[in-house]
Amino acid sequence: MDASTNPTIIPLMPHQPVAPKNRHFARSMRKEPTKAEDKLWQELRDRRLDKLKFRRQVPIGNYIVDFLCLEAKLIVEIDGSSMRIRTMIASATRF
Repeated sequence: MDASTNPTIIPLMPHQPVAPKNRHFARSMRKEPTKAEDKLWQELRDRRLDKLKFRRQVPIGNYIVDFLCLEAKLIVEIDGSSMRIRTMIASATRF
């Protein structure tokens, strides 16, 4: 089953269409990271962790995730509210 047959599945595609407001908001979040995000980004960028490519502040559906690794199908959310984290974990299990 894929996203075309089940609208509850959000595809993990590098070039999926993103609403302009989400794109602009994600860009603004990349420009002003929290201390925790900045510290983790220094460890994840440039394939420093097991040669995996991570992206930061990535719009996926109605969410903007802190860090995303497409190769590992991994979403890392480090500073969200517990509700947001639970929602993202639930969404990630659909992949």
